[in-house]
Amino acid sequence: DGYVQALATSLNRTSNASAQQTNVINASYAHKVYPTHELGGNLTNATAKFIGGGSCNASGTFYYCSLGIAADAASNDLNVTLDGYVESLATSTGRAFHNDSQVQDNLTNVRFAVKTVLQREVDSGVISATAC
Repeated sequence: DGYVQALATSLNRTSNASAQQTNVINASYAHKVYPTHELGGNLTNATAKFIGGGSCNASGTFYYCSLGIAADAASNDLNVTLDGYVESLATSTGRAFHNDSQVQDNLTNVRFAVKTVLQREVDSGVISATAC
């Protein structure tokens, strides 16, 4: 549970004296999470987790997560945190069966902790806004 069901064909041995055969089966994680901050850049070194359980492992800009079918697609079940950003919750795309394909959850617009807005003193018109 928590991975995409993988099927493979076993290698054949010609006799009991034949050497042991090794079958390698690549099982994909149930979820692949791609978080980006509000300016559109990758959010690396964050902590991604699912509220209902499961664990996530970072690899490059993606987080690969095992999440059981019973806990999948609950409201606001995906949580991404990183110092300097506002904690973000999202609802993941659900998987109903073990043989459903891997889901990619794009968590976009993670907010910076501080946003600075520069206004004119006369009419309060915005000169620029910068997230930092």
